[in-house]
Amino acid sequence: MNRYFFDCTNELHDSIVSLHDFILPTATALWHFRQVVQGEIAANPAATAAYLAKKFNSAPGTRGTTNLITPFQVHQWEAQRERLAEVALVNVIALYEIWCEAICDEFQNPDLAIKLQFNSNPTRSSGIGFALDQLRSNLSSTVENSLYRSLTKVKKYSLPTLEALLLCYRYFKELRNCYMHRGRHCDGKLYGAQSKFIPIATKSELGMDFVPEHKRYQLGDKIELSLHGVLGFTEVILRIVTTVDAELAATKVGEGVLISRMIATVPTPKQPSSLKTIFNTMGFQGVPITTDLTKLLRRAGIII
Repeated sequence: MNRYFFDCTNELHDSIVSLHDFILPTATALWHFRQVVQGEIAANPAATAAYLAKKFNSAPGTRGTTNLITPFQVHQWEAQRERLAEVALVNVIALYEIWCEAICDEFQNPDLAIKLQFNSNPTRSSGIGFALDQLRSNLSSTVENSLYRSLTKVKKYSLPTLEALLLCYRYFKELRNCYMHRGRHCDGKLYGAQSKFIPIATKSELGMDFVPEHKRYQLGDKIELSLHGVLGFTEVILRIVTTVDAELAATKVGEGVLISRMIATVPTPKQPSSLKTIFNTMGFQGVPITTDLTKLLRRAGIII
C-alpha cells in the first residue's frame, strides 16, 4: 500500500522494510550457524577448515572454500552483531540521502537536498526549516484543506519534534562518518553532534515511545554501534520523511502529483461519490472531500 503522498517516500519506506527483512534474519541465521559450527568443532576438535567448508559451504553462488573456523571460533558474536549494525546504518543513511535528492527533484530544486539533512539554525536561514519554507513557497489551499489533513493525522507525523529528530539524525550520521572515514574513533564532528543530541535524547523531546540506543564518547574514543540502536534509528528516519512528505503535499507541485497518481489509479472518470473509496484504495484514509478538491479533480478528468 502507498502510505505516503510522494512516490519517492513510498520507495524509501519499502527499502527500509527490505533492509530490516535482510538484517534481522541474517542476525538470527548467523547466531544459529555459530552454534552449529562450534558444535561440530566441539564434537570433532580435529576438524579442519577444509573439512568444515566441504560440509557446510553449499549455498549457491558463494565461495565453497570459505574458512568457517576464524569467523565462528575467533570472532566474537558481539563484533559480528556490530558489523551488521554498521551495514544497516550505512544503508539507511544512504537511503535517506537518496530520498532527500528525489523529493527536492520533484520541486526542481536539488540544491535544497543537503538542507534536509540538518536541523534549522536560529534564524531559519538554513537546515530543514529553510528547505521546507522554500519548497512550500507556492501552496495549494485545495490540497491543504483536504488530503493534507489526512496526511497529518498519521502516527509518524512529527512536525512539533522535527528539529529534535534532525539532531538525532546528525548524531547517527556522524557515527556513520566515523566508521567510514575517521578510523572508527570519535572526532570533533561526532562530539559536536552528540553535544546537541544528548540534551534532547528523551521520549518526550523526540515524540517517540523510545529513544534509539546510543552511547556517549570523548574525543578519540573508539566508537561502537548497537544493532538495536540502529534499527531503532530507522523510526527517526520514517518520522522525518512522513512529516516532510505531508508538508510538501500541500503545494502546487503536490497538486500535480495528486492528479498524476489519481489518473494512474482511475484511468476512466468516476462519479464524485466514489472519491472516498478511491482515496482509501490509494492508502489515504479520512480525506475531506471539499468543493475545491472536487472541482480540481473534475477539471483533470478524474471525476465526471
